[in-house]
Amino acid sequence: MATITIDFDLVTMRVQESFSGLSGDVTAAHIHCCTAIPETGTAGVATVTPTFTGFPSGVTAVTSDHTFDMTAASSYNPAFVTANGGNISGAFNTLVAGLAAGTAYSNIHTDVYPGGGNTWLPACSTDSGARNLCNATRRSCHNKCSSASSSRLIQERPC
Repeated sequence: MATITIDFDLVTMRVQESFSGLSGDVTAAHIHCCTAIPETGTAGVATVTPTFTGFPSGVTAVTSDHTFDMTAASSYNPAFVTANGGNISGAFNTLVAGLAAGTAYSNIHTDVYPGGGNTWLPACSTDSGARNLCNATRRSCHNKCSSASSSRLIQERPC
């Protein structure tokens, strides 16, 4: 499961991910943005590379919870900043728009699947203040990914 929460007042992004049963050891994890069509295709890495701050590696089960300061350049891939106006504000706005539009995805790479496996992050219901933009669930490494708010298929890909 991956949950991304954007707090516009604090300009933070909380990334909570929990997976188990991966086919290989984790080597990297990050968010990609933005594909041309929602819930399909590939895009460059938007967040810190090669992996989220504090994200465990060398394991097949992951529980991670980290809040990023989205006003800090260190929260982004420099190439993503450059491609989105060359400034943090442009990068943040593009990432938020991608999360809301379903054109961003979480990607966990393993030694068995070095290209990673996508968990699409479609927009979910929001409330006032912090917006829980995305909540997607991956049942297991080789199973289909499905939205936590519906049973429709998001994407079927290996981890």
